[in-house]
Amino acid sequence: MLSIDRLDSGQLGVASVSSEDQADALAGLLRSLGIVRAHAFVGSSYGAMVALAFGARYPLQVGRLVLLAGAHRPHPLSTAQRSVQRGIVRLGQASGHVDEALALARQLAITTYRGSAEFGRRFAGAPQSREERFHFPVEDYLEHQGRRFVERFDADRFLALSESIDLHDVAPEQVAVPAALIGFPSDRLVPLADLCELQRRLRGPATLEVIESPYGHDAFLKEPEQLAPLLREAIAL
Repeated sequence: MLSIDRLDSGQLGVASVSSEDQADALAGLLRSLGIVRAHAFVGSSYGAMVALAFGARYPLQVGRLVLLAGAHRPHPLSTAQRSVQRGIVRLGQASGHVDEALALARQLAITTYRGSAEFGRRFAGAPQSREERFHFPVEDYLEHQGRRFVERFDADRFLALSESIDLHDVAPEQVAVPAALIGFPSDRLVPLADLCELQRRLRGPATLEVIESPYGHDAFLKEPEQLAPLLREAIAL
């Protein structure tokens, strides 16, 4: 089993790296390792986008695709949300407040990763008066997530990855590799309707498993007990 990190735009000396660039790099890695054909390509979120690009470009080098919470193109509403995040970061770069801007962009992103039900359950408490203003329960969580992100991510990498997601566009009809799709009804970033469309349009045989979860897009990280048997079955086929 190989677990591969994504390419950084700085490694290629370009402004951004597409899902096709990532697929090309993975194909090159397999060749360098002497692996003629991978048994399966398992990808979640952006990784699922790269898997689709790989399946379209290198159908003879992979036996099957396992795609979690990722589709053939980004939903326009998700692109709108990421566009606002990129605008915040660029404003921070222009004004000399990069860390603050990156933290705010991450906070906004967090609100798109989880489902409404989870936010309602965790953060429904009353606001507190703190530092001469009302402070709402969800703010501590968001600020913590923003600080953590700034510690391990820089603004240019954030912008490149965000833009790469929104530039992703693979015609499902070009993917003949068998595929197993997994989606979540609470996922607002990758709506289940997009996965249904992807399944219908894929050239090769495709299945779609739907998992109920309150965790939205992050369900692929938060539901190991539900996902494990599906992944074992998909990989064993």
